[in-house]
Amino acid sequence: MIAIIYILLLMDLSFAAISTSAFCECSEFKTSIECAQQYNCKWSTSCKDKICSDFIEESECDRASDCAWNDTQKKCAQFTSCSNYKVNQASSCQLKDATCIAGDPNPDGSYICQNGTILCSQISDQKLCNSDLYQSQHEMCTYSSSSCQSVDISKCSTITEQFICTSLKCSWSVTNLSCLEGTCSSYSSPDMCSYVSAESIGTKILCKWMDNSCIEANDVFALTSSNCYINTGGSYAWIDGQCKECHSTKFGVLVALNAIFSVLLALML
Repeated sequence: MIAIIYILLLMDLSFAAISTSAFCECSEFKTSIECAQQYNCKWSTSCKDKICSDFIEESECDRASDCAWNDTQKKCAQFTSCSNYKVNQASSCQLKDATCIAGDPNPDGSYICQNGTILCSQISDQKLCNSDLYQSQHEMCTYSSSSCQSVDISKCSTITEQFICTSLKCSWSVTNLSCLEGTCSSYSSPDMCSYVSAESIGTKILCKWMDNSCIEANDVFALTSSNCYINTGGSYAWIDGQCKECHSTKFGVLVALNAIFSVLLALML
């Protein structure tokens, strides 16, 4: 009887879906190819974090921690203070640092950034509201019902906008017009079958393609050096000839969005 129970437990474990909240830091990439796919990493005998001066694109610079693009000098450097930055779009101020907001527009349409806090409800311009502004780490601004509102994006179930829901790999219910935990079965092609979001944004459920359907994965043996990172949403890397889970777990909403950004870049390479 004990032997039967033990076998049944092993069977349950073998079919357990893989759930992960890890993400890969630069030092965990062991191949130059995977390293080069990361906007914040560089290869020099090993994979290392870029410093601010390594970024040559404004969008990548402003996403990097403690870095900001100086439009006057046309270069990326360590963030100093909000008032030192002039931008062409009001939403760009928050990209410099979470403490920055746009001041009044200049005659030429540009803005000087200033210290401040974003309140979605005080934004009247629809375009500005929908330009990836964050009221807090877990609250994103979105224009809905003729006003700018904050949306809690810490969980699938609290998201009220379809685009945000599907962008974060949750599943949108057309019947109930609500956002639900992601399901592998919602994908109908092997190219899309990679991972979905659990209820808590930042935790991912891995998927795999088998018998012409997308199901929850119980292993990553089929992944290769070319798709290990991409198909796990940035949680696994190719290490010592195997697809292995990375060690860092400081995975939050903004990290999740940056990971999606990195994966999209990797897909375009």
